[in-house]
Amino acid sequence: MKKRRMYKKYCYVLIIIYLLSLLSCPSEVVPEEDTVPDSGEEIHISYALPSEYFILDNQFYRALSSDVPVDFVYLNILEENHKFHHFTIIDERGAIDVPKDGFYIFAFTGREPVENFSLTGSRDISSSISVLGSLKIVVMGLDSLPLQEAVSDIDLGLLVNTGDYYESSLASASLEDSISYTAEDLEAYALFDNSLLKFMNPDINKNGIYDTDENIFWRLTALRRYEILSSDFDIENDDVNIPLNTFTNNTDCQLVFWHNLGIDHPPVEEVFLRFPENTTYYDKQDDIITGIYSHHGYPATGDADYQLGQYYFSLDSLVSSPTPPYNGDYVLSLGDVNYELNNLNFTLTTEYGADGFIFPLIEVDVGTDDIIHSVTYKWYKVQGGVVVPATDNEVHLQIFDFYFGFESSSELLDFLAEPETYRSTYYIERTLDVSEFQINIDTLNGEIGCNFWDRAETDNHFTIRF
Repeated sequence: MKKRRMYKKYCYVLIIIYLLSLLSCPSEVVPEEDTVPDSGEEIHISYALPSEYFILDNQFYRALSSDVPVDFVYLNILEENHKFHHFTIIDERGAIDVPKDGFYIFAFTGREPVENFSLTGSRDISSSISVLGSLKIVVMGLDSLPLQEAVSDIDLGLLVNTGDYYESSLASASLEDSISYTAEDLEAYALFDNSLLKFMNPDINKNGIYDTDENIFWRLTALRRYEILSSDFDIENDDVNIPLNTFTNNTDCQLVFWHNLGIDHPPVEEVFLRFPENTTYYDKQDDIITGIYSHHGYPATGDADYQLGQYYFSLDSLVSSPTPPYNGDYVLSLGDVNYELNNLNFTLTTEYGADGFIFPLIEVDVGTDDIIHSVTYKWYKVQGGVVVPATDNEVHLQIFDFYFGFESSSELLDFLAEPETYRSTYYIERTLDVSEFQINIDTLNGEIGCNFWDRAETDNHFTIRF
């Protein structure tokens, strides 16, 4: 009995020492083997969490419970490989400095409960990392913060957990002043940026290590193709009559999983993508299916030309209903290894409709000699069920690349390689003189093709037929 009492007293001493060490820590988040990239210009972001997470009696509960945040995490989608920057939460007030130039997603993560959590605060590395909730700016409905034009520090205030989100009641006027976008710009962006949350999957192999800390990088892109009739729009008069189901009922969709050398690359017959479980899916024979095998892929090599491997999944060739793609949680099986890809949201789904979709339209001016003299492109958006012109800021917030070309019988004439042309200002309406190329309209097979990528990495292919 004496030994048992001495052991109990010894444990109490260790607990008191540990709790005192926590109280002595400064009121900020502390880097966990991580540093914030130094761009020379940073924005200070602060927040507060509910104090009940930090009552002394609950210090162990914080570390042992799966529903109380342990780390504050952010990623910048403009940063190469989307690195997860993670910081241990010390108390209810937190603050970090982030480089100004970027589009940021913030979240709080926890750990699955483990029995052998140590008194020193170390965690069993086998306990997987889970996203407890991402930041949402309630007044604007924002799921991310575009800080490319930010001019001042941002205090998010008290963040309240509502299930999937940690909500900030930051006033719209304060946010507009801080990041230099208008309320109209941000409201349009908010219809889109929920699709960025798919990037906040920090531990897809569920081994308790942040993926980018162990050189695991992946991305899942959607490849969408659309056909537009030139007779359905007139850019000069902003008269656009494209049926919206051209976008929402379009079944031409592939998902592409990209990966680096940190993920193995088994043959395609061992690669299966399981769909979200909240829907019933039917194939072309009206049989129920749960997912799809990859039909094509190639491994990563790590060299400059083929840094990332790919697996293609042709949803359009297999699924008859519902119309792809689908929002929710996916599981990718690569041989015997499963990867959890949670909270994947896509634009132009039957669930969300077309509202907020931004896209370009292209017209050509043809002379009496059948030579194309100029090309005009202009950006539009779907708003309230109608198509209206989009502002430069709205386009720049959502779209990161755009290019087009003319495929004749002899060559592909593509302007993206010309530094003096539109590529650097793709989001601004332009009329380009292309007369020097002497393109005969009759050689183009009646179509113009263009590609534009949104910031959620959807690769949109438009074919405009005339």
